[in-house]
Amino acid sequence: MADGTLNTKSRDDWRNDYLRWARLRNPNAKTGFDEEIYVDACNLADQLVVLSGDARVIAGRISLQDRTGSQLDEVGRPTSEGGIGVPRPGAVGASGALTISTTAGGTDIVAGAILTTVAGVQYRVVNSGHQTDGSSFAIICVETGPQTNLAPGTKLTWSSPPPGCFANAVVLAQPDNTGLTGGREALGDDDYRELLADAQANPAVAANDAELQRLIEDSRGHGVAAEKAFTFNSMLGPGITGFTFTMRGSASLMSRLPSSDQFNIVAAYVAAKMPATDGLLKLPLVTDPMILVFRVKFETNGWLNQTQWPPYMATSARYSVQSSGIGLNSFTVRCNDGVYVSGGTPRAAPIIGQVIGLFDIASGIFKRKTISNVAGSGPWTLTCDTTTSKASDVDYLPRANQYVVPWSDSLNTLAALVVAHTNKMGPGEAVDPLPEDGIRMARSPKAKVTSWPSAMDGQLLSQINALLYVQRATHEDGASFVTSVGDATHVHLASLSDLGFYPL
Repeated sequence: MADGTLNTKSRDDWRNDYLRWARLRNPNAKTGFDEEIYVDACNLADQLVVLSGDARVIAGRISLQDRTGSQLDEVGRPTSEGGIGVPRPGAVGASGALTISTTAGGTDIVAGAILTTVAGVQYRVVNSGHQTDGSSFAIICVETGPQTNLAPGTKLTWSSPPPGCFANAVVLAQPDNTGLTGGREALGDDDYRELLADAQANPAVAANDAELQRLIEDSRGHGVAAEKAFTFNSMLGPGITGFTFTMRGSASLMSRLPSSDQFNIVAAYVAAKMPATDGLLKLPLVTDPMILVFRVKFETNGWLNQTQWPPYMATSARYSVQSSGIGLNSFTVRCNDGVYVSGGTPRAAPIIGQVIGLFDIASGIFKRKTISNVAGSGPWTLTCDTTTSKASDVDYLPRANQYVVPWSDSLNTLAALVVAHTNKMGPGEAVDPLPEDGIRMARSPKAKVTSWPSAMDGQLLSQINALLYVQRATHEDGASFVTSVGDATHVHLASLSDLGFYPL
């Protein structure tokens, strides 16, 4: 098999191969037309070409799960070429908005105008229009890849500044504190396989929900790294479909919420390709904070310290970073209920040399801190070891109110499972209760345990328990989490706000 198709011999190939074999065995053999050997070759070719056809049919029925690389690309090729018309989403550049600086009279910008970073990465203006000082405008990167994502406040320089405009524009901070987002490489096999399976199960025809979702996800067309589209049929009555979409995240918890500029770019692209009688209603995503806490018993001693600190406590009494006096390597830890002596027994205090973990939402991993000094009897001010190699992460700034957990070298393997699961959650419903027919105003595709769920279920806990080094795990906080219901102005999306693992 090459390039996703099975190479088989035609009738002429089989016949010519037989004649070639006959001449190799006997150079003087008569193999001309109507000779006995030629007739035998034709008879054999007539039989073998049937097998070639059968082999092609069987190869075409290989499941998506068994296909990789170019084999998957063959399935998704255009319908005119025998595919299902869902090409692999390619590499995409970041998009978002810039804040402009102008003179008192403002300036006129032109779609397609170029701005460049210090590193030479180019971005183009999406729409023409008049801009005043401090206003913002949408841009898309000319190049592709994750290196095109930029933090808020990053300066870009006009290649040719419009009259009345200063030389630099600044990346606008979005509500979730991101800047330019969505830059990524081409979709990997696992995600593309899922996209193809969804397209096969929900064929896009006659401007149905599936066709609208394919257009929203067409990053090749509109240039925004849309991950998964969700539609809400008849949101404001017949012919008005609500829609939203997530942005493709990374292994970390990079924001999956599209900015208003990204939403507008996609909406304009989709509206131009849908029937004029169909109306679209933008439903921006609003984060629904989700805290997940698990208890784990490892097959062997998975926790680094023999006596683990902090111990597992109920939510109301759990150890967390205090909101005041936070530093990179010196911060205060409290018990949430403010109780440090319970029933005459002091609560467990931190120990010098103890290693703890703090979950970093930005990177999706736990950061290690080793305690070198303890002050106070509760709350406790901890100083971390910054002199011993790799004893502490010296760059991570703890967040106020985040949980403190005992350290295990397996923490980040566990965290990776949680992050991957969270990044595959979809938005909640926009209406509650749903109309009785179950279709009007309901989310499409529907939330399932195995596909874009909007609530926590036992799947994530099962994945953790399936790990070879985990003897048993329980889900303590967030096990019954359900994404909030939105309305005609927005829908909610679960966002992991803290994560904790404790001994069982």
